[in-house]
Amino acid sequence: MLNNKGTNIFSEINSFFPENDNRKAINSIMDIASNLKISSKSLSLESNANCKFTRLQVFELLLVFPLFMVKNAFHYSESILFKVLSCKKDVFYRFMANGSFDWRNILYRINLQLIGKIAVRADSCNGKDPVCLIVDDSDFPKTGKKIERIGRIFSHVTHKSILGFKALFLCRTDGKTQTVLDFSLHGEEGSRAERPFGMTREQRGKQYRRERDETEAVQERIEEYTQSKIQKAIDMVRRAIKEGIRFDYLLSDSWFTCTDIVRFIKSRHVRCHFLGMIKMAKTKYRFKGKMKSARELVKLLQSRKEIRYSRRLRCYYGQAEVELSGIKVKLFFCRRTRNGDWTGLMTTNTKLNKSFSYLPCQSQI
Repeated sequence: MLNNKGTNIFSEINSFFPENDNRKAINSIMDIASNLKISSKSLSLESNANCKFTRLQVFELLLVFPLFMVKNAFHYSESILFKVLSCKKDVFYRFMANGSFDWRNILYRINLQLIGKIAVRADSCNGKDPVCLIVDDSDFPKTGKKIERIGRIFSHVTHKSILGFKALFLCRTDGKTQTVLDFSLHGEEGSRAERPFGMTREQRGKQYRRERDETEAVQERIEEYTQSKIQKAIDMVRRAIKEGIRFDYLLSDSWFTCTDIVRFIKSRHVRCHFLGMIKMAKTKYRFKGKMKSARELVKLLQSRKEIRYSRRLRCYYGQAEVELSGIKVKLFFCRRTRNGDWTGLMTTNTKLNKSFSYLPCQSQI
């Protein structure tokens, strides 16, 4: 049983794979992991002097759970990793339930090292693909009604109300690799005052509750639960810039394309642009002194014979430089067939052309 506090978990796991093993992907991942500078102090995971297993050991094992098909801590004792650290599931549950751990800081400390190692690779140094941040939300369905702050959300996938959370993510991609930089969990209060978050008073009364110190890192997560996802997305990008993350474009779907985010990106001192889908709805844009919706702009472009067909892209397209609340942006419209539905994109980079061939390499400050 390897419970020595000085044990390097990644090195121990590497011993499971001979050098001639055909599992090259896992070997590569473990090689990178073993070269990360992960210390208890840098991640604020210091342990008590009398603990049997250090917090860092538990954390490193949690990192490699997916690589060894360990679904959760309950199944840990049945996995090959049990040979590395012979502990029970409660060790992991107590660790994950600790509200003092700043997971946002831990995630950034690891990601910044990974990005630094990626940046020095030959394909990254010679590549011309843009570096992008992606903001998006996703359903996080759950089944237990007694989970802390659980509620009902509207799923845009199933188009119905489900039990769970909305998970908001900020990712970084260079076209070859992708890392999750930040995340938050949100609830939807709904319009019915007698059933906030879609739960009855009796259901809310049975939910898990715990007294916490206001200085604990988990308090930030609790405050985020009711925060606007638009504002939280802005906060995430602001944090990424502060941490030294540089990017060319912030990408989003139509739900996050709004004046607040566009104005925020335009006001940054780093060279970056916004690129996102738009809804073909009632939002008005100023075009040559007149206010037009996206659909009205398409009809105007058609009447002026400015809709073209691209054989290479196999679609009909049009573009227009407009203003959104006084901000100069460029709109692109496209559809696959002559009678298909139009799709719209918006970017703050007015030099971008129809084929997106203008996309620059990562901007320098």
